Formats: sequence, structure tokens, C-alpha cells
Amino acid sequence: MLSYCAPDGSLEIASNSTRSTGQQHLYIGIFYVLYGFVGLFLNGFVLFVFTRPFLFSHTCYKLMAYITLLDIINLINSAIFPGIFSIFELHHCNAGIVVVVVATFQNGIWYLYCAASMTLAVNRVLMFAHSKFEKYLFSGRRLYLWLLFGIVYVAGVWIPVPDMFYIYNPYEGSYVLLRLSGQTNYVVVVSNLFKTIFITLIYAFMLILMYIDLRKVDKTAKICQFQRKVSVQTMVVAALADAAALGYAVIVYIPGFRAHAGVVAEILWISLHVGTSIVYVVMNKNVNQRFLKLMARLTCRSSKHVQKVSVVSMTSIVSKSVHHN
Repeated sequence: MLSYCAPDGSLEIASNSTRSTGQQHLYIGIFYVLYGFVGLFLNGFVLFVFTRPFLFSHTCYKLMAYITLLDIINLINSAIFPGIFSIFELHHCNAGIVVVVVATFQNGIWYLYCAASMTLAVNRVLMFAHSKFEKYLFSGRRLYLWLLFGIVYVAGVWIPVPDMFYIYNPYEGSYVLLRLSGQTNYVVVVSNLFKTIFITLIYAFMLILMYIDLRKVDKTAKICQFQRKVSVQTMVVAALADAAALGYAVIVYIPGFRAHAGVVAEILWISLHVGTSIVYVVMNKNVNQRFLKLMARLTCRSSKHVQKVSVVSMTSIVSKSVHHN
């Protein structure tokens, strides 16, 4: 029998009240899956645009494309898998070790995302602080060395917790990051706090450098408008991540909401990755223009289909009328 499982095969950490709330798990699961597919569509579209040759040639877009790919994987881990688990009431006690593997995998991908976000933040601030140094550190194959930083970061977070045991509670709709020893997993808290503070400080410094650069006469300004716009977009995404982290931290202390902290954290996590794609659809010119064209095509096709059905219906009515007469 696996850890945190009752003798009857039920999930030990799930209270009787959450197991007996009727269809709550079903509603949670359906919501997660539907919300997740919206995010997958938007992020898939953003990734398609970012990987176009004229954009992908820029280092910042390579990093943004990589993070968008991690957004997609995170959505699968935070919405699709949990949604399926909740719909069918699957947990490690009745579905086996596969749930633990999925939960552990999602944790690793999240840390990869954190490392990539910090790398992008460093790239952006160096663009304003010392563009030549930025080009030296991130140009060519050196960029891929930065991607290895993510693997090192994941290892650095996992090694201090050799007894980690990550599972999913389908009744409350949340992952639970436990330890076999029963001790609190402080590494998760510290790593998330470090990432939030680091990115906030980096982008705050970038804003100062951007302001200084904008104050210069146009001829002496070092950073082009293209780089400024991209930097603002990545900063907004970082602010979204900070808001999600802050939201979870606050919700725990609001009376009446502590019991729902798990599902709130999950929704905030999903919203972060869905919201990132919305930021790019709205703020990124290339993504925005292509998205509007896609919507126009879909609307046009739908309109033509409706007109075609209307014509066929009218023809049928007229034909029946003539035949009747």
C-alpha cells in the first residue's frame, strides 16, 4: 500500500466532507479541462507565431518560444491531467504510482518554467544595462547553455528533498506536495518565493534603465522600439506570475477561503499560463495581427455556411410551395 492511503484504498488526506460533496469533483474536473483547452489553443497559436523565422532569429523570441512551450506543458499538467483525475476520482491509492509520476513531472516542469522566466528576465535587463554583454552571453550556442540552467535548477530544488512524495487530491482539485517523512516541504515555498522576488527586482531595475534610455535624445538612445515593446510584454507576464503567487498567499488568510486554497491555487496556476497567451495576443503586434486574421477567416467561413444553409432552406420552401400549388 502506498503512503497516505487508507486500508480501504481511499485517499487518507481527503476529508470525509470533501468526498461526500456529491458532484463537486466532477464540476472541478470539467472546468479544468475546458479552461485548459482554451489555454492550449491560445498558447499553441502564440508558439506558432513566435517560431516564424523572422521572429525566431531574435534571442528574446527563442526564449519566449521556449517559455510558451513550457506554458503548454504546464497547462497539460495543471488542467488536463488534474481535470481527468477529478472527473474519474483518480488518485494514487486507486490508480497507482502513475498519479505520483504525473504530479512529480508537473513539479519538475514548473521549476523549468521558473528557471526559464528568470533567464528571460536577465536577458531583458542586460539588453538595457549592457547590450554588447547581453549579445555575448546569449548569442549563438551560448543560449542553449542557459537552457541547461533549468535542469540544474530543478536538480537543486529536488536534491534537498529526497523523500518528496507528490500526489493529487481529485476531490479538492489540487496537487499536494508532501514528504514521506511527514515534514513540511519548505523547499517548494522557498523556491517559489525566491523566483518571485528575483524577477520582481530584475524587472524593476529594467524599468529604471528603460526610463533612462527613453530620456535620451532619439539619436543617442541605445535600445530600439522593438526591444522595448518585447521587454514590456515579458514584464507584464512576470507581473501576472507575481499576482498569481500573491493571490495564493493572500487567499490562505481570508476567513472561509482557507479550505478552498488548493483549488484556488490550481485555478491561479492555470490562469497564469492562459493569461500569458492573452498578454501576447493583445500586446504583441505580430501575434495580434495573425490572430485577428484567423478570427476573420473563421467568421467569414461561418457566415458563408449560414448563407448557404439559408439559400438551401429557401429553395426547399419555394420548391415545396410550387409543388403544392
